[in-house]
This record gives sequence, C-alpha cells and structure tokens, in this order.
Amino acid sequence: MKNIVKMLGFIAFVALIGFVFVSCPEPGLDGTVNITGAAWEGYTLTANIGALGGSGLITFQWLRDGGIGIGTNSNTYVVQTADIGSSISVTVTRSDNSGSVTSAPTDIVIPVPSVTINTHPAWINVIAGFINSSISVSASATNGVTPTYQWYSDTSTSITGGNAISGATNASFSIPSTLTPGTYYYYCEVRLGGGLISVTSNVARVNVTAPAIAISSQPAETTDVFFGNISGSLSVTASFIGSADLRYQWYSSTTNSIFGDRTIILGATDANFTIPTTLTPGTYYYYCEVTDTDTGAWRRSNVATVNVIGPEITINTQPAAVTSVFEDFNGNLTVVASVTMGATLSYQWYSNTTNSNTGGSVISGAINANYVIPNTLTVGTYYYYCQVTATGGATPVNSSVAKFNVITPIEMVQVPSGSFQLGRNLGTGGGSDETPVSTVNISGFHIGKYPVTQAQYQAVMGTNPSWFHGGSGREPAEVQERRPVENVRWYDALVFCNRLSIMEGLTPAYSISGSTNPNDWGAIPTTWDDPLRATWDTVQIVSGSTGYRLPTEAQWEYAAKGGNGSPGNFTYSGSNNPNDVAWYWENNSSIISTHEVGKKAPNGLGIYDMSGNVQEWCWDWWGSYTSTAKTDPTGAVSGADRVLRGGSINSNVASVRSVFRNRYNPYDRFFSHGFRVSLP
Repeated sequence: MKNIVKMLGFIAFVALIGFVFVSCPEPGLDGTVNITGAAWEGYTLTANIGALGGSGLITFQWLRDGGIGIGTNSNTYVVQTADIGSSISVTVTRSDNSGSVTSAPTDIVIPVPSVTINTHPAWINVIAGFINSSISVSASATNGVTPTYQWYSDTSTSITGGNAISGATNASFSIPSTLTPGTYYYYCEVRLGGGLISVTSNVARVNVTAPAIAISSQPAETTDVFFGNISGSLSVTASFIGSADLRYQWYSSTTNSIFGDRTIILGATDANFTIPTTLTPGTYYYYCEVTDTDTGAWRRSNVATVNVIGPEITINTQPAAVTSVFEDFNGNLTVVASVTMGATLSYQWYSNTTNSNTGGSVISGAINANYVIPNTLTVGTYYYYCQVTATGGATPVNSSVAKFNVITPIEMVQVPSGSFQLGRNLGTGGGSDETPVSTVNISGFHIGKYPVTQAQYQAVMGTNPSWFHGGSGREPAEVQERRPVENVRWYDALVFCNRLSIMEGLTPAYSISGSTNPNDWGAIPTTWDDPLRATWDTVQIVSGSTGYRLPTEAQWEYAAKGGNGSPGNFTYSGSNNPNDVAWYWENNSSIISTHEVGKKAPNGLGIYDMSGNVQEWCWDWWGSYTSTAKTDPTGAVSGADRVLRGGSINSNVASVRSVFRNRYNPYDRFFSHGFRVSLP
C-alpha cells in the first residue's frame, strides 16, 4: 500500500515538472519606441511605443547619455538644466516579459533657442502677365537651431488668420505668375521645433497692375533758349509692355501742370518736338501725351519748361530816394542801367501821386536816363520813377520811387542896428545876469526866422542826421520836415552855410586852407584827437562875403531880446512866461522830442524858437565876458569849445533865458543841438 502511494506521488511530481517545463517564457519584447518633442531645457519629451508584444505593466526608464537614469514610470519627461549637453533616450519594459526596447537618443539638449527676423519681405509692384518676382525673409536662430518657414496669403494687412500656402516652406516665396490685377497680401511664419516657437514677418503688399505705357525718358525739365536764336527740341521715350502701336501728341500749357488748360500743337505727333523759333521772351510749358492705339491706354510726360531769354535789364543805380530843393530851384533824378545781348536801352519817366512805381503818368519828353525836374513846382511832395525798356523783347524794369520835396526857402528876418547890454537878464521871469555885463553895438543884419529845419538841411546836404527823424516813434504827430534839424556838429553847420550860399549864388562866408568849397576841406572831424581838427579850426570868415553864416553870440542875444530895446525887457525871447515861447523840459517831459518850428509865439522881431526846442550853434569860441564896450564882437580868438545859445527840450527853465550861455565840442553832436543862419 505504501509503495502504491509513493508511486502515485512520483507520477504527480513528474507530471507537475513536465507542465512547468512546457510552459516556457514568451518571446522577448520586439516593438518600437521613439521620442517626440524638442530636446530643449524646460520642454517635454514624449515616448511613443508601437506594438511591444507580451503582456503586463509597461515601465519607462529615461536615460541620460544612454546610462544615467533620470526619470521612470512616465511616458513623458521634462528636460532639466542638468541635461544640457547630453542626449536623452528611453527604455521600455513589461512586467511579465524579459528584455526591453530602447529608443534612439535625442539630439544634444540645448537651452531654449530664440528666432529673429532680420529682413522682412518688401512691398512690390508687378505687372499682370509679366510676373517674375519673389519676396523673402531673412531669419536667424540661437543655439544652432535651423528655422523652418511657412508662407500665408491674406485679404488684408493682418498677420493672423491667413491661409497657409501649400509648399511655400522656404525663406523665399515666388509670387504666382497667374495673379490678375489687384492687391495681394503675404506674410511668413518662421518656426523652431515644428512650431513650438514662431515669429511672424510684416505683411508684404503686392500690387498687380494691368500692362501700361511706360515713359522711360522724360523731356528735359528746363530748357533755356535765347530770343532771336532759338534752337532745341524736347523728346520722350515710351514703351508698352506687350505689343502696341504708340501715338504721340504734344501740348502747350499755361501752367506748370499736365492738367488744366492746354492747347494741342498741330503736327507735333512724334516723340521729338522742335521748340518753335517764333517764341518771344517768356516762360512756356509743354508735355507729351502717349497713347496706345489698340487699348486706348495713355500716359502724359512730365512738364517741360522752356525759358526764352531776352535781353535782361539791370538798374545799377537807382534815383535818389529823397531829394529836397528850395522853391524855384531845379532838381535832377538819374538812373544808371545796363542790358545784355547788345540790346538798346530806352527810358521813360513817370510822375505819381503816391509813393508807388506803378500807375503813374507819362512825363512827355522825359525819355533820358537823367530827368531835370522843372523849377515851376510849388511847395509840396512829388513822386517820380523811370521805366527802362530795351529792344529784343526785354522785360521792362521800373526804378524805385524818387520822393521829391519842394520846400520853402529859408526865411530871414531883418535885425536893425542898435546897442544892448550883453549878459543883462531882463524881464520878470527870474534869473541873474551873465557877468560881466557890457554894452555892445550891433550893425544891422539878417537872421533866420526859424532854426534850420530837417527838410532844409536835407535839401542842402542830402542827408538828415536828426535823432528825431520820424522813423523811430519818438516824435509826436507833427509835420516832420518842419522839425529843426539836430544832432549836428558845429563843423556840419559851416558846410551847410557854404553849400547853401553856392546854391543861391552868394559868396561863401567860410574859408579853410584858402578854399570856400566844402568839398576841398576833407572829412569832418568827429573826435577830439582827429588830426583834421587843426585844419578845420583855422576857418576864417571871408571879408566882404555875402553868404550864409552862423550868428555871433552877440548877434544871437541881440536878436533874441528883440533888437534895439523894442519891445525888449523879456526874460525869454518874446515873453516873461517860458510856456508862451519855448519848448523845454517842464512842458515837454512826457514825450521828450523836438517840435515843428513856429508852434510857439515869436518875439518882437517875428523870430521863433530862440528859447527852447534846440540849442543853437554860434560862431564864437567860448570865452569869458569882459566889461568893456564892444562893436560887433566875434568872441574869443581861440578855444576848445564853441558857444551854444537858447536852451532846448532837454533844458530847465533857467537855461532857456535869452542870456543863458552854453558850450560844446565842435566835433561832437547831440540830439538837442541845432542852428540857425544869418546874413550880413
């Protein structure tokens, strides 16, 4: 029985052993695994498995450089900083099988790259049927990564929402040659890692136009030709993309424009146009219209400006801007002109009622460069200009306006002979004598009714040195020409007197170095150390001369007091109240300015402004008075200063008394210094 039991046990064991042996393991894993994703720091890799075979739980082991385990039990792996510079692979196993499947290693892990578009696609214009152009981008990526490209088309200037263009995966994109006229928009997406990173270019606008006429050579923008010898032509070079029969037509225009008024030029139907030889001096405008006879398409050239140059007149010297003469005296106006091209000049003078060189009246017979103004003009202001013309079609040129003032001659008042007390303060206006007082006998003479005015000075000297000249806003509204001249030197007064004497045919009173012609005296001294002072200070009064001169100090005071005691006895020249006869500080301080002569009352002799307005130069050197009686004294023999009398707008009341004395350097000038003249 025991043996039977043993036998059955053995059979059972053998049977069991035989089953295990027969049930041998299944074949090893024979599927595939690959890794997708970018081997960039921080990015995720994914293990993708095919049919592995076998059964059981799948296990993933991520490896660095094929040996270092870096992640398990997940089909994804996030690349770490430590992986940079290495390759990544993955091994896949099943729990019920032997063996494993390992992927190919990734590229070397790198930091996250970036991409930059260096050059964006350009906007271009193409012609339908003749398209052979492309647009392109230039891009670069970091860390050695090579970018890929995808071009899109769109219906607007947006860089989103476009349609991917199949096959357009290069940096350059060829514009389809089949495009019809219109506007098309394209942009490119530059990618890294299959689109994990991307940037988009600017939009490129492609304008497709229909075939048209092209003018490849425009007529010259400006052509200058000479009147009487016109030669030259204008031309265009035109073409039509495709076959065409071109027609040309030239036009003239009144403006520098291809639009607006135009005139067809008959017979001008070639690409070349000969400038008409009959043109007169002036500016002309031309352009050409090129037309395709088949389609009717046309294009106009640019405007060509043709300048026909005639003789050119230049006025080199204008007539004097202002000329002043005394009534009954002639005046002259002159222009100096030149002309090119050998043309002949002609002149015509005009008079006008306003200060304008247009719209005047022709002066009959005034057809020379010099015009003598008649001495029949009455006191007033006149305006003249000259129109200069030339043969050969020259454009007339008008001179500037010449203002011509006819002024009243200097009015003189006779002062009868007599005697008076020089230096004696008269009247009830206050003040004291200028001592020592002396008796002076005065021969009869003539003295200016007014101080010399600006107009009178201008008429004689040709200039107006006055500070209150009317152009600075420093003056109240009065007749400017009748203000006293001021800002003059004593030497200026000498020149004025002799020039006025010469104008009127009188014997000049003053002589320097033996000459009575101021033109021989040299420049007027203007400083204390001017070497010419020594010469000018030798001035002498010519014995027996009949001309104008400065009054002596004694003559001036005698005339200011009213002559030989009648009416006399006034502190100021003509009154004991300074406001009646004088412009001075107290009645002039609101606007310090000279005033038109004759606005205050005269003295008993009918002489105005001897008190105030401007101080007046006298002949005398400054010197102390003496008490001895005198006849027609002429002052000190020599000195440094010359005498001034009468006070001014800048003086206090004491300084406008008839006896008040002042002095100043003869070479210097001041805004309150003027003068009046006298005659024997």
